[in-house]
Amino acid sequence: MKILAKIWQFLLKNRNFSSGVFFISIGIILPSFLTINNLGIYDNIILSTKIQDTGILILAAFKISFLNSIRALPLYVGAFYVTNSIFSIRKKPLFHFIVVFLILSLCYKSIQMIYGITYDFSYPAIILIVVIFLLEKYEMYNVSIIKKVTVMILVLISVQFLDTVPELSPLGFGRGEISTDIKNASAIIDHYHSLTVFSLIFFIVFLFNAFLVLKILIDQHALLDISNKKRLAELELYQSRLRLLESRSTEEIQNLVHDLKTPLTSIQGLANVIEIKSVDSTVKEYSHNISNSAEIMNGMISEILYENTKNILDVPVLIDYVFSQIKTTNIKNSILMHNHLRQEKILVNKIRFSRALVNIIENAYKSIDKDDGLIEVSFDKECEYIVIKISDNGQGISEKELNHIWDIGYSNSGSTGLGLNFVKKVVENHKGIIEIQSRQSVGTTVTIKIKEVL
Repeated sequence: MKILAKIWQFLLKNRNFSSGVFFISIGIILPSFLTINNLGIYDNIILSTKIQDTGILILAAFKISFLNSIRALPLYVGAFYVTNSIFSIRKKPLFHFIVVFLILSLCYKSIQMIYGITYDFSYPAIILIVVIFLLEKYEMYNVSIIKKVTVMILVLISVQFLDTVPELSPLGFGRGEISTDIKNASAIIDHYHSLTVFSLIFFIVFLFNAFLVLKILIDQHALLDISNKKRLAELELYQSRLRLLESRSTEEIQNLVHDLKTPLTSIQGLANVIEIKSVDSTVKEYSHNISNSAEIMNGMISEILYENTKNILDVPVLIDYVFSQIKTTNIKNSILMHNHLRQEKILVNKIRFSRALVNIIENAYKSIDKDDGLIEVSFDKECEYIVIKISDNGQGISEKELNHIWDIGYSNSGSTGLGLNFVKKVVENHKGIIEIQSRQSVGTTVTIKIKEVL
């Protein structure tokens, strides 16, 4: 059971390999119910010799070519899927070719052992392997596999018609039993050259269509590639502008905050002078309070100005500071608070860290229904970490969007897309861990872990 479970896990992780095994299985099963008797090929051969009718013989050639194409196609597609799942064709093209050849040979042998049917692995098969190999080597990643298979089918049918060309028999074409019987029948009714002409016409028609479809796919790939490159260039330009905007905004804020230090220093200095000079105890007390307040504000400005400025802070103090920023908004009505901490301490930049938490809460509020939506904020302790969880029962985030939410400039709400990128930077600057889990129509949970100061 364990071995089967491991095989199942491997197949789930390697979709190309799974697809290859599936196609090969189909190719091996097909001969059990798709036979020459279903199509009446020998009936056509016998009838053509009796009434000396070339048209019926050509119909038999057409049927055997299609029969061989349908039965062989899953084997070719499956062999390339399996091989591509093992290694890249660009790195080991020759080895890739050899492995495909060996897989197909093994499949043909298996079919011979199971059904007693001999698939002729001759030049048409080798030609097809080379064509598909080249098609895979110059991979058109913008083109779907179904469209590529269309080219394979057309090439496969075209080369199958070479097996029914009598003049090519000395070169090793058409060594299969049915193909040989069709060519012998053409000799009996003395329409040897007619079969050659019609087979070559079918070969050319299908091959021409294969190249026509391939040309269309190449053009489609080129157009999509140009479109994708243009889109990526525009996205990169947009992100560069956002980074420039963020950098400029940060610089302007830092300059503004830095300018605030000058009058604040004057206030603190004058308050100290008044405290020293005054003989009135009340004035002294007020001056002392002004000086202390200026000192606290100076520390806050330093935290805004210098993101690496951190101080040890009681978690309850942080909680009070965070909720003081949203108590005048409607957000407070949707919040359910769970604080399981007492006097635990963390080393943080209070201004920036609290701003990051407020940012997450604001994003949660945007996603919930304003009538019955709920945001749960909890503070817990796990081992050496203080764990902050912010959960909501909002609209959630799709799996595709989850891969981009931290990208600068990415937003699904029409904002600048700077908020979550700022949150991630703040948490990482505090050597913390941030995780996000979300399900559409269920809700989102953001978890932040930051080390406790002992």
